[in-house]
Amino acid sequence: MNDKPKRLAPIAIPIHWLMSFIAWWPILVSGGFSILKNDIKPKEFLFWISLVLGILVLTLLWSIVHYLRFTYLVAPDGLTINSGVFIRKINHIPYGRIQTVQRRQWFFLKPLGLE
Repeated sequence: MNDKPKRLAPIAIPIHWLMSFIAWWPILVSGGFSILKNDIKPKEFLFWISLVLGILVLTLLWSIVHYLRFTYLVAPDGLTINSGVFIRKINHIPYGRIQTVQRRQWFFLKPLGLE
């Protein structure tokens, strides 16, 4: 066995980014309605556009940092998962304690053979 921790596939970055971007939907919806108003002032327009772009950039940076800080190791004695950005978590799961393995594969990951 290889004792070097592995990372997730790089496609995890856009998936995590999309999920975290969707979590901000109330601000995005209110910003969208404010932008679509007919009598919007230029300052309000710039505020909402910058807010949406700021959320977009921050969630992308957060997804990249999350990707870089998440590693896993499949060792002979068990599975070790290192995660966390501000608070590091190390989960070691011996194989004897694993009772169920569930697989979840999104439709767009099937052609790539990823789960």
